[in-house]
Amino acid sequence: MNKIRKTVLLATLALPFLAVASEAGGGNTTLYGQARLSIDSVDNGTDRVTQIADTESRLGIKGFENLGNGLKAVFQLEVAVNLEDGAGTTGTLFARGRNSFIGLESSLGTVALGLYNSPYRETTDKIDVFGSSLADHNTIISNVGNGNTAAEFNLREPNTINYWSPKFNGLQINGQYRLDEIDGINQDHYSVGGIYENGPWYAGIGYEVHGNEGSLIDADGAGPLPAVGTNDTKSFKAGVAYVFNNDKTRVGFVYDTISEADADTIFDRDAYYVNLSHKLDNNVFKVGYAHANDSDAAVGDDGADFYFAGLSHNLSKHTEVYAQYAATDNEDNGRFGLGNSTTANT
Repeated sequence: MNKIRKTVLLATLALPFLAVASEAGGGNTTLYGQARLSIDSVDNGTDRVTQIADTESRLGIKGFENLGNGLKAVFQLEVAVNLEDGAGTTGTLFARGRNSFIGLESSLGTVALGLYNSPYRETTDKIDVFGSSLADHNTIISNVGNGNTAAEFNLREPNTINYWSPKFNGLQINGQYRLDEIDGINQDHYSVGGIYENGPWYAGIGYEVHGNEGSLIDADGAGPLPAVGTNDTKSFKAGVAYVFNNDKTRVGFVYDTISEADADTIFDRDAYYVNLSHKLDNNVFKVGYAHANDSDAAVGDDGADFYFAGLSHNLSKHTEVYAQYAATDNEDNGRFGLGNSTTANT
């Protein structure tokens, strides 16, 4: 399966907007969102498909109320909006929910319950120069390329208890516990992450454990998935970015390792990602490379190389268009696709 998947994305618009809807009672409510569409042309080595794709458009409401003595009640309700064809937007409004929570905030930090990105995930999101696209660094980072969500670590988790610390001189520490909530399964998740952002430096480090999600994959890396795994899986990742040349040039690097307890499987692998971006007036040139090593699974030869290059142009502060090229080159038994898609290269 030495195949290359390719994509060219054109005319993607990101249009953040916000409006204060209420400031009564010592609080604040804000409406916000993004509209994002792209034209994708994807070649999987056998066929080429050109389509219009929604790249994580969203609509949200967030706010707070002052409770006195430095305490606030906080909330956020965010829903995915499919501008492509409306699929998944019918029925319950938050059936395709994004980061949504309620919580309490004080000088000691914030405790929140709901659906939210894991701290592990957020540690390197800002290093990814083409996030929410088929050139997303999650093509390689935080997954093992088998097309099953149980093998991914870069998740937005349901049923979570979250803690987000205040920032101390640019440093923030976050934690999350995800309850599985199913009798007899015991697949709880634990995630911690630290982010440092100060001047030209950005750094993130994350660690996550998935209970009983190992041994879910056949020896060839494919499904189907049984209801319960037998081993814990875990991942560690670290990333750093640095801006120089009068804030015009930026380099980034991410390393991650995934492992399964008490077994040698496709969950045992290392990977890294590097990128370079350079700003010229309203244009930003971006290039990058990522590599996944072969795993410890008996099948072998299941690594991959990932390349991308692109140009983005800012029409205004909130409106961007870009074009990009990305390719994933799998080894004989590699199963990595493009972006954060779960579609394997078969």
